[in-house]
Amino acid sequence: MAMNTAMITVGRKRSDRETEQIMRQPDKSRRPIRQWTSRLALAAVVAALGVWVVSWTLAQSVALRDPTRAHRLAPTDGRIMGQLAASLIEADPNHVDRRAVSQLAKRALRQDATTVTAAVTLGILAQLDNAPALSREWFSYSQTLSRRNLGTQLWAIEDNVSRGNIRTALIHYDIALRTEPATADFLFPILTNAAADLAVRTPLVRMLATRPTWGENFLNHMSASGPNPSVTVQVFEALKRAGGTVPAAASSHVIDVLLNRGLLDSAWSYYALIRPGSVRSASRDTQFGANLVAPSRLDWNPIDADGITASMQRTAEGGIFDFAAAPSVGGPLLFQDQLLPPGRYRLEGRVSDLDQATGTRPYWTLTCKLGVANGQELGRVLLPDTASRIDSFAGRLVVPEGCPVQTLTLVAPPAVGVTGLVGRLHTVALVAESASVR
Repeated sequence: MAMNTAMITVGRKRSDRETEQIMRQPDKSRRPIRQWTSRLALAAVVAALGVWVVSWTLAQSVALRDPTRAHRLAPTDGRIMGQLAASLIEADPNHVDRRAVSQLAKRALRQDATTVTAAVTLGILAQLDNAPALSREWFSYSQTLSRRNLGTQLWAIEDNVSRGNIRTALIHYDIALRTEPATADFLFPILTNAAADLAVRTPLVRMLATRPTWGENFLNHMSASGPNPSVTVQVFEALKRAGGTVPAAASSHVIDVLLNRGLLDSAWSYYALIRPGSVRSASRDTQFGANLVAPSRLDWNPIDADGITASMQRTAEGGIFDFAAAPSVGGPLLFQDQLLPPGRYRLEGRVSDLDQATGTRPYWTLTCKLGVANGQELGRVLLPDTASRIDSFAGRLVVPEGCPVQTLTLVAPPAVGVTGLVGRLHTVALVAESASVR
């Protein structure tokens, strides 16, 4: 009625000229009353439709936040009805009126047969009623409707695990993690623990070798949070054999975890796998050519600190290590952990562009890091007094019994005066005395 009145008012506001023009052409321009009536009726329908659209839009916007209110706004919308049924079963699955929820979910499906939440709700109800076959039917139906429903995927994981179908369970892990990345927060820990079982680890490695979108994040999680680093290494080793890729940060992290837990043989075994040609009785990367973004403690680690700069740079020969320290600033510049057996060793290398204050020569130190000699310095090797050109340095160090882990560190003592310290290392090698590096 309001719309009719508005239309009439608009008509009255036409100018006299417009009215005269219409009256001059009665046969062609004057509209019959029944045509205006139909137009007014159409306007009323449009107005009613507008109210419905607004209600539907409001209902959709509040469906997830307040499904009860959304259902009041759109009582015949099957999807909202399904959302309401799901919210009721989610709120208190053990004390909810299951019959009422079931009827609501079935009504939702009658209104809209593609309402996934209603099918999932009926599947949950069947499971609560100890009707696994019926539950499987409802969840299978929801799976055909959408692969993006998390509840369906979680049920499929549990159902397939309970039946020993690990491969299919992992497929549903993959679907859940691809469609809902946030599920990694609780699915990654479960998968990490399950990887201790060879029956899970083997198909899991095959899946990771295909490089799923979540694979790198999972491997990083496993290296940082896995309860058993030995299992993590087994997964990483199997993945590399399968042609897969392990993130550099994950590899370095698991090596450090193994070292921290005293699992030295496992740490070295995996390190030697990812750094072919490494020898346990010598230092590594003698020409600084690796220049790793995420080094482990068994790699070279430059140390940047206040007043100290340290960096690896690539060259045609391999690489160099540049370092500098401000006046009165000292500290470690570079380190690499070692797993040397007891014995006599020779440290040698080449340095250039070395400029330092008098009496403040940088030096290498080898320190015991584990065992009965923990914290003991095993010797020092000084760099040359000055070296405007490439100059050599060398010295001897002894690793005693009871010292399975050592740290080789380049140290800059605090420079006295107004000049600081700069220099450039070209090579450094710590080798068993009988196999000295040239």
